[in-house]
This record gives sequence, C-alpha cells and structure tokens, in this order.
Amino acid sequence: MQVVSWPELKVVKDAGFPKGAASTYSRGARVGEHFYVFLSSPGRDLWRIRSGAWAWEKLADNWMGEDTGYIGAFQGKYAAGISINGIAHTYDIASGKTTVMDVENTGVMDAHAIGVGPEMNVIVGSPFINARFWTVDLQTGEGKDQGRGMPAGGQINQIVWDAGRHKALMSSYTEAAVMEYDPTQKTQWPTNPRIVASAKSEGQMRPWETVFDRRAVWMATGAGYGQLGGALSRIDPETNQIKVWRHIVKDQTINALVLDLKRRRLFFSSHIYADGDSCPPTQTTAELGAFDIDKQELIKKQPFKEGVPKIGVVCMLPDGKVMFHEADTFYSWEIESGAIAELGEMKGLRAVAVEDDGTIWIGFGGAVGTLEIVEGKMKFSKVIEAAARQLQIADGILYGAVGVEIHAWPMNELRR
Repeated sequence: MQVVSWPELKVVKDAGFPKGAASTYSRGARVGEHFYVFLSSPGRDLWRIRSGAWAWEKLADNWMGEDTGYIGAFQGKYAAGISINGIAHTYDIASGKTTVMDVENTGVMDAHAIGVGPEMNVIVGSPFINARFWTVDLQTGEGKDQGRGMPAGGQINQIVWDAGRHKALMSSYTEAAVMEYDPTQKTQWPTNPRIVASAKSEGQMRPWETVFDRRAVWMATGAGYGQLGGALSRIDPETNQIKVWRHIVKDQTINALVLDLKRRRLFFSSHIYADGDSCPPTQTTAELGAFDIDKQELIKKQPFKEGVPKIGVVCMLPDGKVMFHEADTFYSWEIESGAIAELGEMKGLRAVAVEDDGTIWIGFGGAVGTLEIVEGKMKFSKVIEAAARQLQIADGILYGAVGVEIHAWPMNELRR
C-alpha cells in the first residue's frame, strides 16, 4: 500500500502489506486515526494501519465472509460497509465489536441473463452486479427474487438450460464459476444453486459467453484484472470436472462462442485487450477458431485482418459457415478453406437465436425479425416491433427481454 500527498499525488510512504497478506479488489476508508481496508491473509480479512507508526493490525477474519463490499466511514466512529449480499457491517473502532444487519438488496430486477426451462414452466434470470438471481413462473407470470446465486461479488452473466436434467447452469463474474440450479428443490445458497466448477485457479475472471452441448458447458473467459490470457473451458455438471485451455489464443480474451451441434464443432473469437484495459496488450490481431467438442481438441485458428484488435462470432449460417463481426461489419468464415466474405453492415444488433431448421432470428434496433443471406448479403425482415434482448427459442416459443419484462412470442404466429 502506498500513501500519497494531496493534491500533488506524490508518494510519501510505501507502507507495503503485512507478511503473507495481499491486496483485494476493494476500497478502504479512514476512520479516526486509522485507515481500514480488506486484505487477503488468506481470507478476506479486516485490517487497519495508522499514519506515523505504520504498523498493520488485523481486526477480524473474513469480516464479510464470502461477500464483497467497500469499506466506508460512518458517524466518525465506525468502519462500515454493505456487502453484495445485502448484509450491513459496522465495526466499532473503540470497542472492536462488529454489528451486522440484513438489508433488502434485490435491486432492479433487470434481465441481464435468462435461461428458459419450458418443461419445468420456469425462466431463470439474473440482474446486474448484485450476485442474485430470479425466477418467473411461465404459467402464472409471477416473478420471484431467489437471493444469492453465485460466489463472491459480481453477477451471473449467462444462463443455459439442461433439458435432460431439468436444471439451469449459470456462469458468473468475478470467479469464472459455473453454478447449477434445480427449480424443484428448495433454493438455498450454496446448496441450491451449487458451484459445479470454476476457472479461477487458472487465472480466469469474466465469462463472456456460455453454451451447452447437451452434456457439457463450454465457457469463454477473460483473465483477471492486470493479466492477459483468456481461456476456453469445458465443464461437466454431472462429474463436476473442468478442463481449461488457457492461452488458446496467446494473451487474448476469448469473447464469444457459437456451437455447431450438427458438425460437433465450437467456434470462438477473441480480442487482444485485458479486462478493463488493466494492462497493455502484447498481441495486435484478433483471431477466429474452431474446436472439436468430442475429441476436445483445436481444429483450426485463423487471424483476422492484421491490426484488427477485436472480432466476435455471432451464429451459424445455413450453409455451415459461421458469421462474425468486426464493429458493425459482418462476415462469414468457411473453416475448410479459410475464406472470409463480407456480408454487409448492421448497426444495433441486440440478440440472436437460431431455430433447429437454421432460421436466424435477431433483435435489431427496435424490432425482431429474420436474417437471411441473399446473394452474399444480409437481408433483415422485420416481423414485430420490440427492442428485444436475450432472445431464446424453446418449445416453439421465442422468448426475449424488453426492458425489465420478459416477452414470449409463439413461433407459429411469427411465421404468419
């Protein structure tokens, strides 16, 4: 830890850390004569240090448990904070006593991610940045906050549905973890949902995309802050086993996945940047790749145009090529020949869902409709007015989030 002057911002003291302790992703606060902060030693423990003496003092082990939160000053005599899970903590600097209180922390029930389980009459969803999740009963339309659904702080970024076992599989930031939720059982973290596996030990933090091949979860991730080297991971929810291919594209983040079940392939794309631009890139050009999901081996990697830092795979096309984009320009990639063809520009693509017959549905601008490739160019046909996100097709129904509402459109009506 360093102490700097104000407003010059010059380092006046390098206080370091206690032996065996390390910094955490958090923020401290001065209360009285001391500065209070979380350090990992090895738990997420509460420490303080005083100017002049510069001696560290450990006050409490795992002060917020697995929760994360920022420390602030309260009434000049408490170090205080509210955790991601909605527990308020105050530490009395005079008595050394900690008081806790449960506060409502549902936040805005946004549809940051959704997964539809039609045979169980449920939609499982998550809001942003409060570590919780919710469900909607498809028969009654009633929604319910289900509380914590993941380890540590952050949010559930993607949700896929395992129709064979009737469970939701959810991936989360900040520990690149996959959780399993059984809607038929009592909801009680950490038993339901439960953690299946995590790529945190391989330096991974943020899941950018998650898909399910009817047996295993495939997760595309980026490394923790200040690091390079994202990964592709395979997680088996039945065995709780995870296999991680870090640096499958050297020093790049794997940012999107497209599953081709017909050919048993998984396509991926990359970008060169660290999360939050937290360290400089070492590479210059984003890449496309394909992976054999049965042999669990790389089929091919191919850089895009030299100097282009970011691309993203979008969906399979009916001819077996994969569509990807660089900014607002879209392309197709044929893996066998490596040929790339430009398909046109589209600004405002919100979401994509593909039917079993290959029909592509997209949320584009303020509408939902079909996307076709006609004479080598994209053609959008508007079907309904709806600024929809998180499109999914399940049991003959197209689902999507419009604002904070979940909408369902029967496919037979959309095709009229």
